Amino acid sequence: MLEELNKTYKDVNDKKFESLKESIKNGDSVLEHRIDAFEGIEEKINMVTDELNKNRLVHDDYRRKLLEEITKLNAEHAITKGDLARHMTDYKSTFTNNEFFMDKCNQQLKAFEKSVASLRSYLDSKVEQVQFDCSRRVRIDDMKQNFKQLQDILFVKFRQLEDTKEATRNLITF
Repeated sequence: MLEELNKTYKDVNDKKFESLKESIKNGDSVLEHRIDAFEGIEEKINMVTDELNKNRLVHDDYRRKLLEEITKLNAEHAITKGDLARHMTDYKSTFTNNEFFMDKCNQQLKAFEKSVASLRSYLDSKVEQVQFDCSRRVRIDDMKQNFKQLQDILFVKFRQLEDTKEATRNLITF
């Protein structure tokens, strides 16, 4: 009986063992299928990770280049800002100097205009004096006419003198 019982238990255990073996095989195939699925997912994850790393490298490279560009532009901006401030300072000082010299030149110009005006009035008075003196002077035509009249008068006087001399001679002779 024991042997039978042992045999039945053995059969039952064999069946359980077979069933367990079968379920392990099924579980193994399910696990292999899941492992294959996980391996596929893992490959996809690795591909995505690789793509992500590539994108991260590209992004880091882009960010580094962008930061370098921004740093360079900030340096250029600072230089330009300094140059602009220096030019503005130079411009303001030049403008102030020009204002001072323009005021000085305007004052000198006004003084010069006053001296020119006084010289003009002086020259105008001198020109008027010269014109007045010229108008009072004897002209060549006037002198010619005066000499012609004087010659005529002298001719008449000398003629009268000659006539008087001849008359006196005639008188003495008679």
